[in-house]
Amino acid sequence: MSFVGWDPAFHDCAEVLVNGVSLGVCTWSPYRWTGDASLLRPGSNEVEVRVTNTLIGLLEGKYFDEARHAVIPVQERKG
Repeated sequence: MSFVGWDPAFHDCAEVLVNGVSLGVCTWSPYRWTGDASLLRPGSNEVEVRVTNTLIGLLEGKYFDEARHAVIPVQERKG
């Protein structure tokens, strides 16, 4: 499972659950999950996405620059 169209500036932790069973947590891109087909039920299924953001960037004074694909000091942030 992967998600298309996510905000390219999204850099938080994401967890996917299928019918209450976690497929794992991804802490950076690419955000992709795999799971056993036995988790799927006939008919409808529940897919839950849990997002956990952290304040570590604020605490450390750094952020992830997508264009450079690097963690840089806030002082270097453009915009």
